[in-house]
Amino acid sequence: YLVQVVCIAEISPEGPLRMPSENSEIKRDKESRCHADTLDADTPDGKKLDRKTFHWTQPGVDTVEVPIEEIGTYAWRVARGETDGNGNTTIFEEWSPYFIFTLFSTIDQRVKVMNEVRVGIVEGSLLEKKVEAAKKEEDRDSKKKEEAKKEKDLASWEKDLVHLIQKKHFNLEEERIRYLRYPTYEALIEAVVMGEVDYAIGAITRAKDREEKGVFFTRGYTDAWPLFVSKPSTTRSPEDGGTIGVLIGSINEQALTHLAVSKQFAIVTELTLDALEDDLRRDTVNFVFTGPERVKHLLNPRGPTEQKEFIIVGTLYSELKDFYENKLGYSPMYAIAAADQSTCKNLDKIVEEEVSMRLSQDGFRKRLYAIYHEEGTTFWNASLHLRVLEQLNPVNIFFPSAKPPCVKP
Repeated sequence: YLVQVVCIAEISPEGPLRMPSENSEIKRDKESRCHADTLDADTPDGKKLDRKTFHWTQPGVDTVEVPIEEIGTYAWRVARGETDGNGNTTIFEEWSPYFIFTLFSTIDQRVKVMNEVRVGIVEGSLLEKKVEAAKKEEDRDSKKKEEAKKEKDLASWEKDLVHLIQKKHFNLEEERIRYLRYPTYEALIEAVVMGEVDYAIGAITRAKDREEKGVFFTRGYTDAWPLFVSKPSTTRSPEDGGTIGVLIGSINEQALTHLAVSKQFAIVTELTLDALEDDLRRDTVNFVFTGPERVKHLLNPRGPTEQKEFIIVGTLYSELKDFYENKLGYSPMYAIAAADQSTCKNLDKIVEEEVSMRLSQDGFRKRLYAIYHEEGTTFWNASLHLRVLEQLNPVNIFFPSAKPPCVKP
């Protein structure tokens, strides 16, 4: 196949994309590297093609790497053809339509040119629900609006972080935030790597394998240690095995897969947290394995009797400790993900300021040790962990990583 890639517009540091007009001096300038007139849609024989703009695929190879060294907006297309090795090209079929993409040198440059910030989130996450709820605030009365502002759950703080980043780093209004939703965490991480989003947030666990793909993580802003949740009527523990529900593409799924080697686990994956909750309610699964932010949601009393519908039944800390140290590379924590190291460092400063302002690391340790002393047991005991979650706002929990933020593995 013949693949043609043409630079059709330059990127001006001062503002929007710049495409030379028909009579502009830029277009006539032979030294200009971007020429829209290089596109030869009506030349099926390919004789007028600028040979610097096209590349051949190799037989039996699914992909071809096209070297692109400069920023700009490019058009590309493909056609089936062959070459005789002497520079003569024959195209057997019509060219495909043109596809357009733009390369920027940094995230900050893309935001400045496009005048919007693209934030990646996972569909069905608590943060997505918070974002959707905010859109409906215009229909709320003033009392409900005030109650919404006082919410202290993790998703509320993550949403506040997005607004702080928009104001403090990108210097844009909240209206210039564009949320892009992805079905799984794997898809969201891939979107960060590919530059589809400027950064991603929303219960994203920092992990070594994600960093190896090219993702940079800020410092953790809250604990992400997962717990097993079941109905109060359960007569078994996760130690006994059973059917366990987990979010597909999550670090928790990797942890369960690790445990399944030694435990009699049957793993059920779902796309959304709501689906996991429904599975547990219908007894499709014995347990749900999820992070602390969802655990608090599940443990809220339901109905007029104020009885808890679900309870924590364990952590399997000792079995998972090696997994998190070796596979994950860190104590489990939620962090902001970006593909640009410079942007990551700027976002990390905002995270550090907010975490420090809400509760210093030393302050958290003193309160944690006080609870530890009162309980007289290991911190990872399920009841103690729940007590910590109930007494400490999760956004106040700051777990520094073994490595500094925004670094390559």
